Amino acid sequence: MSGWRNSVVAFATALCCLPLGPLVVPLASAQTVGERQAPGSGAPSPSEERAPADAATELRTGADLTRRGLLREAIPHLLAAQRLNAESFAAAFDLGICYLGTGSYKEAITVLAPLHTSASRTPAVDNLLAQAYLGDGQAHAALSAFAEAAAASPKDEELYAYMADACTDHQNYAMGLDVASRGLQQLPDSARLHYEHAVFLARLGRFEEGKPEFDQAAQLAPDSYIGYLAEVQKDLYEDDLARATEVLHRAIQAGHSLCSEPCCCTRAPRPASRSLPKLRQRWRSQPGSAPTTPPPRLLWERST
Repeated sequence: MSGWRNSVVAFATALCCLPLGPLVVPLASAQTVGERQAPGSGAPSPSEERAPADAATELRTGADLTRRGLLREAIPHLLAAQRLNAESFAAAFDLGICYLGTGSYKEAITVLAPLHTSASRTPAVDNLLAQAYLGDGQAHAALSAFAEAAAASPKDEELYAYMADACTDHQNYAMGLDVASRGLQQLPDSARLHYEHAVFLARLGRFEEGKPEFDQAAQLAPDSYIGYLAEVQKDLYEDDLARATEVLHRAIQAGHSLCSEPCCCTRAPRPASRSLPKLRQRWRSQPGSAPTTPPPRLLWERST
């Protein structure tokens, strides 16, 4: 199951319980989401039962629901805000996030593609569109949109991190490796990207090439969440459960909860999750704010 579909409640929720890292809508789409009924078809739909509201009210309601992770509930309000104010970038952006987070990739493309070609275009829009293309199986278009995002903001680690997570969700490890490699060209001292690079190499059956990358991640961020995570992941790939357990205990003593249930040393798979609400806050935050990148997800399964 893709992490996107299980990631609507909290962007910092965990894989394996660790605190953790995606416009103009046709009337048909609005009717589908809002469940507008034809005259005489029976009871009024929820959208018809609501009292009339202006664009600002609908946008505030939709934004609040998005922030709380209630993405499906937010969609009718954001569609209403768009109908009342077709030029609203905020409504379109949040609607793209909601469609992406609920796995409605074609709808996400429909609302994000116009932003991609508008004066309001930003690297965040391009990155979301890239993830929507990836979810829709359009790998070439996804990589192209991502490349544009990275070219516009080459030193933004989060752009690479979110796209790497999307590649993991959709099991496109070759693209994930490309994304991590591009990121390391710009940010060679990023422990997070060295970790992602190592994981993608391992998932592609190239663990020996990935081992130095795990080591580099641990060296760049010693005694940190990512440093311990890199050590544990490397040990699990090497099937060294004793050392993985020892590193895990050190991480816990240092205040980093890599896992709790089930124990990571069992390598029991558990879907990872990220919070789209946090994604929204990061990409629509005020200038000068400094949101942090969500920690990477641990891949319990060993490559074969």
